[in-house]
Amino acid sequence: MNHVKQAIKALQKGRLVLIVDDQDREYEGDLIIACQTINEAATNFLVKHSSGVICMATLATQLERLGLPQIESPHHKRDERATAFAYSFEASSGITTGISAKDRAHSLYIAARPDAQKSDIISPGHLFPLKAAEGGLDTRQGHTEAAVDLCQLAGLWPSAAISEVPDENGDMLKGEKLKFFAQTYDIPFITTADIIKAKKERKNIVHLEAQSDLPTKFGNFTLQVWSEGQKEHIALIKGNIKEKEDVLVRIHSQCLTGDLFGSLKCDCQSQLHKSLKAIEEEGTGLLLWLSQEGRDIGLTNKIKAYALQDKGLNTVEANKKLALPIDGRDYKAALEILNQSGIKSLKLITNNPHKIKALEEGFLGNVQHIPSAHERTKENTDYLNIKKELLGHLL
Repeated sequence: MNHVKQAIKALQKGRLVLIVDDQDREYEGDLIIACQTINEAATNFLVKHSSGVICMATLATQLERLGLPQIESPHHKRDERATAFAYSFEASSGITTGISAKDRAHSLYIAARPDAQKSDIISPGHLFPLKAAEGGLDTRQGHTEAAVDLCQLAGLWPSAAISEVPDENGDMLKGEKLKFFAQTYDIPFITTADIIKAKKERKNIVHLEAQSDLPTKFGNFTLQVWSEGQKEHIALIKGNIKEKEDVLVRIHSQCLTGDLFGSLKCDCQSQLHKSLKAIEEEGTGLLLWLSQEGRDIGLTNKIKAYALQDKGLNTVEANKKLALPIDGRDYKAALEILNQSGIKSLKLITNNPHKIKALEEGFLGNVQHIPSAHERTKENTDYLNIKKELLGHLL
């Protein structure tokens, strides 16, 4: 997943990525850059270090919007694995010859826009559209589909500039030579297999079920209910967080005894309330309240563990005595909600290093860490010490 995340961040920042297909297929590499973030400098590099033929990998729906049909010859039998070329194009305005790096970058951006129209381009031109198979890499494991799927994983328009990488003799670079090329120019290197794996991991495991406004004593929020199988998670959203940088985020695991009844055995209610206050003061932010009672052992087991703690065991020892995981949580649902939210980067309120690591590995944008304020009482001091000493919390 780290290779995918590096590639995604590169695309989001207008940088190139090198995609290599399967060894049993061509085992060749294509340089790609997202049309949404394309720029003259990257396009100039693409022209200099590729075959020079720049294509636009995109969806069939985008080609229909542009009025660019797939090229079909009545005289030849079509290879089903062959690249699906459509008629060439360039922008109808804002360019000169159409062949310069600047002109090609402009044309690709214009043609990839979600609101693009037929009048935005002319045909023929200096760029060559490629139609990705419906279903992407799940249907056809080619560079075209890989480029489109990677753009979608990055939350960008599903269109990319794409061109093959040759060697000094004009033959296509393969395998280890492609890795050396990527290392030489500091370009993220990724395989189609990496993208396929990331797609499987990103299959929707949560679904937005309901949404409404919620006035609270902390301020007014939008409340969303997300389902994950039989679980229901809550997102409390302050303001417009889509496309925003450094959004304040708290991922809070449900604690019925603390959050609702104000138990002094933990500091959960204190962290919950202080996080909501901080988000309200910030003016934008997101609090996720995850259905993970008792670090995901459930309410009944949590109370059984409490009973053992009353007899002298600490929270870790009690869970072990009950043959339960010390911490059974994962953050896949949280990551999916965050990635679907459109947040570009976030500031995570937490003291849990495992939570920080999970977000750094799985969230598409940058993650900063802000310590969560905790409240010590005579009842929870041992609990907080165990969190620090045995669970590694940054208290």
